[in-house]
Amino acid sequence: DSEIGISLTIKEIREKYSTLDVAKQNEYKGTVIRTQGIVSREEGIGSAYLQAYDEETGQYYNVYVYGGFKSSVLSTGRTVYIQGKIGYYNGSLQITDLDRDNTGIISLPSADNPVYIKELTGAEYASGADILQAQMVKMTNLTVADYYNSKTDGVENGGYTLTATDHEGYEIEIHVSSDTRVVIADENDGIRITSGEYFVGRTIEEIIAAVGFYSFLNKEETAYYPDGIQLVLHSGNEIKLTAKAE
Repeated sequence: DSEIGISLTIKEIREKYSTLDVAKQNEYKGTVIRTQGIVSREEGIGSAYLQAYDEETGQYYNVYVYGGFKSSVLSTGRTVYIQGKIGYYNGSLQITDLDRDNTGIISLPSADNPVYIKELTGAEYASGADILQAQMVKMTNLTVADYYNSKTDGVENGGYTLTATDHEGYEIEIHVSSDTRVVIADENDGIRITSGEYFVGRTIEEIIAAVGFYSFLNKEETAYYPDGIQLVLHSGNEIKLTAKAE
């Protein structure tokens, strides 16, 4: 019975269902699966990023989970089991429609089982590799050159996207949603910054964020557009900034 759910690791889910072929996405969509992993980051109400280590490859595999209901289960650092359905958003694999009765906690956060954060280079970011989807990453020394403020019905809504470059000239996009409060070390006292202009001309010494894909496919339909990738900041993220350039 497919509604019981196919039991798979996150690695197996990525290998089997992560595809840029729209016909295959339509075929796979709605498949009921079960998996488990560590919650690497919560997002909004009931959604999260899930990661699991694979001993055979020595790599961490990640997937975004769209919960669809308020749940205290998906809390950062917890090891959890979930049952849900395969889905896609802008070409990116995700797990949706969590089954409340088959979602629960295996263990609480532990120093022996920490959330893995990958140190990401600009070249890796620009590669658009599928394995980057939903991964928690750290990047350093990104200089903000430009921004645009998000709008709803023509009115700025407090969200924004920053365009920055690393020391090798790779361009990185950083997205801050309208409900995200970014904490700037020793600077903004937790007050939400509502315009990307605040960051222009400054260098982000360190940023920890999730990798998200907001744009679809390239012309060959074998990879994501490099400019379709973003670092996605979440409430409570702290970033370190240098002083504004003169």
